[in-house]
Amino acid sequence: MPAAGSVAFISQSGALCTAILDWALLQGFGFSHFISLGNQLDVGFADLLDHLADDPETTSAILYIESITQSRHFMAAAKKFAIRKPLIAYRAGRFTQSAKAAASLTGAMAGVDAVYDAAMKRAGIVRVFDLQSLFECVELLTLHPQPIGPRLAIVTNAGGPGVMATDTLLEQNGRLADLTSQTINKLDTFLPLNWSRSNPIDVIGDADAERISKAVIATLADPNVDTVLALLTPQAMTHPTQSARAIAAIPIPPGKAILASLMGGEQIAEGRHILQQNKIPTFETPEQAIHGLMHLIDYTKKRESLRAITDSAPTPLPGTREERRGCVEELIKSSTQPLAKPSPETSPSTRTLTEPESNSTLTS
Repeated sequence: MPAAGSVAFISQSGALCTAILDWALLQGFGFSHFISLGNQLDVGFADLLDHLADDPETTSAILYIESITQSRHFMAAAKKFAIRKPLIAYRAGRFTQSAKAAASLTGAMAGVDAVYDAAMKRAGIVRVFDLQSLFECVELLTLHPQPIGPRLAIVTNAGGPGVMATDTLLEQNGRLADLTSQTINKLDTFLPLNWSRSNPIDVIGDADAERISKAVIATLADPNVDTVLALLTPQAMTHPTQSARAIAAIPIPPGKAILASLMGGEQIAEGRHILQQNKIPTFETPEQAIHGLMHLIDYTKKRESLRAITDSAPTPLPGTREERRGCVEELIKSSTQPLAKPSPETSPSTRTLTEPESNSTLTS
């Protein structure tokens, strides 16, 4: 059994469950609930999302979907959950042949993927398209379930990986933060003369733990920065374990976040464990960190849209329901009457409604 955690995992694939469990045990991640649904004979996604939305032990949920039953119930439950907590989903069977394979497993029709895609967007669900993204989401949501801002600053002791992270961020339509002149001046006071003087912030390969920590603190204080990605590789002067301890000790201002990517193998294993124990999401590569970040930013945008729809007051309809129904009945009667000057192309028994008549029909 995995450790107790805050992410709920719900899957229609039992085999996928075993793979996720094995990975979670290796990484030390836990779950609030871990549920295999099968073909949803008596309990479906909607029932569980209804329950988990009110569960204080669950801060987010990840779904593996092959088919949806009771679509209206699912949409209502998903919206209820997503407006409060991040909801991530991988939907299998995007193409005709893979949909047939999914149907053979659950005995349910998979449906057209465009419909699922539109429904997920409408319900505030963040959709991912590969297993690696599921792992990234578990990592990030376990340690940082709160909404996250889009403006990213990268602090790195290695120029190349910093550029790789920037490429991935811009490819994903992310935002590289513009550092204020005050932040650049602050960094000038303790970084070498040949530092990058821009974002990504290259603190140079001989940076020790103190220099890295001071750079992260100064960058995190910038009003133009929402999130800092600390990107480190083991070098002669950079001790990964000491650097991780220094980063883990940094106080994080409200509404901001620190992510980390420690690249390497044995030398960075202890440092990665230290960061994870201190609830700092830590990834093996810069690309994984950026992808995880963008999923959470996507959720933040979707939640704001859901709240705007929920908070908006409906436009009151004119007249009573009986009066509006009477208007529609009059339109039905009039549609059987010939037009005053019918054209040769128009049948005497049909005509096109005017815009006010169409509005009246649709709101009755």
